Amino acid sequence: MPTTKHRKKSVNKRRKTALVDETDRLNHKIRIRRHRFPELRRNPDFLALIKVGRVVNAVMFGFQCISDYIEDMSPVGRRQYNRAIFLTSGYMYEGLVLVDSLKLKYVKEKFFQRLNALTGVGYKRHRKIVQEIRHSVAFHLDSDDKSTKAALKNLKLPRYDLMSGNSSRMMDFYFDLADTIDLNYLIDKFKGDRPEADVLAEIFQCFIDILKEFGGAGHEFLTGLGEKMNFTEYVD
Repeated sequence: MPTTKHRKKSVNKRRKTALVDETDRLNHKIRIRRHRFPELRRNPDFLALIKVGRVVNAVMFGFQCISDYIEDMSPVGRRQYNRAIFLTSGYMYEGLVLVDSLKLKYVKEKFFQRLNALTGVGYKRHRKIVQEIRHSVAFHLDSDDKSTKAALKNLKLPRYDLMSGNSSRMMDFYFDLADTIDLNYLIDKFKGDRPEADVLAEIFQCFIDILKEFGGAGHEFLTGLGEKMNFTEYVD
């Protein structure tokens, strides 16, 4: 993540983040027979399946970007890694809103229990963190200057890296300061009396924990609901 307000930089080797439930490499598929599709368009279970699947795709897309660039310290690598964290937190929050909307219909289903747990007290802090990222730095780019001004007011660094790049190509360009400001805004939001390094570690760990759990819980929901709807699997 970007440089924080520490006077001394500490170099910690980033841990690789393993994607959820990596097993074999067989190509598993579930295919809908054509004659069933017209009635499925109006089926509430099928609509829920699509909506949860959409969020799982978005979250796993972000998780893969984070994993791919976690050890890449080039300007492009830092850009991809940092923005993937912010963007995926936004998707994660939207996913939790969706899960909450499905409670009434699926709360008694076993395959919904892991997803439902993500809206409970055990993940309260995780939800607060991804909510703040979603509302402040993920999708809202601060047209009213609120979060940018707040972060700049408290920003005190030994140096201020504005932008960087590996070449003159736009694809290799990174505006460093934007991510530094966004990260420090989040640190200030959750800091209290704690050291910044502890706050940063908590933000990252809560983010990774809820992503991993959502990935597994979402897969469990999709598999369980698919079985309930009598979708059959085959392997290429």
